[in-house]
Amino acid sequence: MSRERLTEIHGHGQVRRLQTRTPIRAPIDTVWDALTKIEHVSQWWADGAIGNGPGEVFQLGGENDLNGTIIAMFKPHVFEFTWQDDLQRAAHPEWIEPATRSLVRFDLIEIDAAETLLNLVSFAPLIGASGAAAGWHHIFEIFAAYVEGRDDVDPSGERFEAQKTLYAT
Repeated sequence: MSRERLTEIHGHGQVRRLQTRTPIRAPIDTVWDALTKIEHVSQWWADGAIGNGPGEVFQLGGENDLNGTIIAMFKPHVFEFTWQDDLQRAAHPEWIEPATRSLVRFDLIEIDAAETLLNLVSFAPLIGASGAAAGWHHIFEIFAAYVEGRDDVDPSGERFEAQKTLYAT
């Protein structure tokens, strides 16, 4: 297990800004499709529905899991959405920071024809920031393995628990 953190935690007060960056060994269009097309997202994260532009749905998991709205989609560079629009129906409202409308933003930067830098910015309440950081780390590892066609990443809860320990220290 790598002891290196992928996610940085910034800020003061009750809200933390999380930023995760990692290079993906794949062309930018491949990374974009894997991030924005539900037929790919269901392979590395969860089933659901993802619309085609601003104002449309971003939904993963069950009815009360991740139900947001796409804010921006500028192919192949920017994908931004709200994580949860209705906090009263959220399965885990303690994970959502209302002040930021649970905003999640992915920026894709082409390094060269075969490599893309994937950058995420999201927000979390102070009390859940280390767990959220570990979660993004875990998701990014699974995503990179999926896009790169590797099977060397353990997607299990056991791996996630180890990452939570890494971010708690």
